Amino acid sequence: SHFFGWNNEMGSVENLALQHYEKEENGAWMGIHCENGLFHMLFGLFMCDTLFLDVPHVFQTLYQDAPLDLPSRQFYQNRRAAIDSRLDWLRNAAQGELSSEIQRTYARLRGKRIRGVRWDRWEEEKLGLVCECIGGKALA
Repeated sequence: SHFFGWNNEMGSVENLALQHYEKEENGAWMGIHCENGLFHMLFGLFMCDTLFLDVPHVFQTLYQDAPLDLPSRQFYQNRRAAIDSRLDWLRNAAQGELSSEIQRTYARLRGKRIRGVRWDRWEEEKLGLVCECIGGKALA
């Protein structure tokens, strides 16, 4: 379904809700309609080095955007130490560290094919802001 928004343009109900909450009298909130795309993006960026660890037999072509064991229990078992270390870092990241890390990683990897990462959809500054709002404990 489509609706006319507060700006008199046709849009989705999600866009209408975002426009409502962006108004000053409704709190001037900033929002994003993203389904799960945002969390796929953050996972891909925060866990990229872990995703692409040298694990035998999980990369068979140069064109893969993720290891073959990603949807299996073996993924964690094959990378337990690296995953646990990264999650500990996320949980304990100080204010500002999440934003800095996601922006550094974004700049370093921009354009690389990584499962769930949509370079055309998310700006690094906005990702940094979102990370700080969510916080490391929730991200981990």
